[in-house]
Amino acid sequence: MPSGASFTFTFHLSDLTMASGGWCDDRVICAVCLDMLKDPVTIGCGHNYCKECIQTFWDRPQQAGAYSCPQCRQTFALRPTLCSNTLLAEMLETLRQTSLDNDTLPPESCAQADDVLCDFCPDVKRKAVKSCLICLASYCERHVRSHEEAPLLRNHKLVSPLAQLDQKICQEHQRALELFCRTDQKCICVLCPDETHKGHNTVSVEAEWAEKQKQMKTTLEKIKQQMEERQEVQEKLKQTVQHVKNSTQDEIKACEESFKQVIQSIEKMRDDVIQLMRTQEMSRVSQLESLIKQLEEELEELKEKMTDVTELSNSEDHLHFLQKFHVASVPPEMREMPSVPSNTDLPLKAVRKAVADFSKCLQEISDKELGKINKIRWEVESIALLEEDPRVDNKFLKYICCLTLDPITAHRNLILSEDLRSVRVSRQAHPYPSQPQRFDRYQQVLCQEGLFLDRYYWEVEWNNGRVGIGVAYKGIGRKGGKDPCGLGYNGASWCLEWSGSNCFAHHGQQHIPVTSPLFPRIGVYLDFPEGSISFYGVSNTMTLLHRFQAKFTEPLYPGFWLYVYDCMVRICQPRGDLPALS
Repeated sequence: MPSGASFTFTFHLSDLTMASGGWCDDRVICAVCLDMLKDPVTIGCGHNYCKECIQTFWDRPQQAGAYSCPQCRQTFALRPTLCSNTLLAEMLETLRQTSLDNDTLPPESCAQADDVLCDFCPDVKRKAVKSCLICLASYCERHVRSHEEAPLLRNHKLVSPLAQLDQKICQEHQRALELFCRTDQKCICVLCPDETHKGHNTVSVEAEWAEKQKQMKTTLEKIKQQMEERQEVQEKLKQTVQHVKNSTQDEIKACEESFKQVIQSIEKMRDDVIQLMRTQEMSRVSQLESLIKQLEEELEELKEKMTDVTELSNSEDHLHFLQKFHVASVPPEMREMPSVPSNTDLPLKAVRKAVADFSKCLQEISDKELGKINKIRWEVESIALLEEDPRVDNKFLKYICCLTLDPITAHRNLILSEDLRSVRVSRQAHPYPSQPQRFDRYQQVLCQEGLFLDRYYWEVEWNNGRVGIGVAYKGIGRKGGKDPCGLGYNGASWCLEWSGSNCFAHHGQQHIPVTSPLFPRIGVYLDFPEGSISFYGVSNTMTLLHRFQAKFTEPLYPGFWLYVYDCMVRICQPRGDLPALS
């Protein structure tokens, strides 16, 4: 090292702290006198000592011909030339002065919870007003004066207070991060290009900052554009929401008006029918009351005649009796005796029948139109639920369940395979033993597994014919050909039926036509917790055919209905990679 060269001040003032009695950082303590450095000098190994102390140390007899550092023991062949560390001397002097100047802090200088603290306040911490990117320390308004007054510190770069300045030094060389390596995309110090980043493309932090600012500007423009696009879409969506609300309200009003008119028409018809019945009642009652009044008058006349005849009969005046006899002996003339009607009912049966026919017709129309409304509702719900359907992410696979047919439920015209996975229709009835669980009229069979409180998926293949695929409660009817036994024709079962190219969804009294192409493979997804059964046509894609919504109360058993001879249904294993939804 050339004589007279100055050493770089390599430690950071942010690491120095003062207690009320003096300095507490070993790096400003002389290792010889163990006091704060006075007239600091730096030797070849980089350590600092009081000039007088290191000279005295080397003048000792035992050091003759050998000069070493008291701290690191590095040996020098020649007695090193002592170089004054002017920067350190000035900073120590400045800090000595500021440590003695411990005036009362104004309230606005006191640090708050979120403020960056001054690294050089001894007791009560002031808030920092500047941070030095060279010293990597933060200064309050008082301590920053050293950078304004010391000539060697005036070129240091001061910025607004920064927290965590220790992250702004090179961990390997303990130097400020002043360069940016574009090769490794990281900040480095001035020594890194000679070692770990040798040959890399490096620039100053300021130059890279300017370049990154350009990129940031582009990014901000893109973000601004994205925000504007989304704000535009958001505004359109808000308008759409308002339009949906307004149009829905208009439709509700129109429907309410239609229902109101229907109700008014029915109420008017009811009033007219009641008025007709009251009119007939009044007419019949008036006729009967007229006859009653006639009889009352005749009875009164007969009572008077009876009284006269009785008095005459009891008379002992023979002459008077004979004189009145010709009058008293003649009965009064009466009108023809009215007959009591054998049929007291009014002729209203025709009216009652007409009302009953009207009610039945209205119920049929209501069921038919309600079916249309439910079909629309189911379609809307299917579209809404489709986005949340696990099949979208091919997640049906984790819901696959293993099903086996239950022989004791099979109709006698059904033949089950040995593995109980397929069923077909036979021309002849088989002598299966009688069982309460066996279907005796409908050619149906249920599976053994009851599906309850979870999600399940299975697939079925069928050949051309007329079949029904669905689920049922255990309590579905088994005997007879009435609706309680038919899959989908009661409240205990849900079924999708194919008849040639036609498809229908059945549940209770609802029979909904389903428009779809013919699929030989059908996927069924039961979401018991959500109360839905979905039927999919499986090909290269998954096509939602129909979805039932219900509140399930007990285990459901998959079931099949086969109508024509040689018709077959087979429970098959879903493919490992399920196709996507269409």
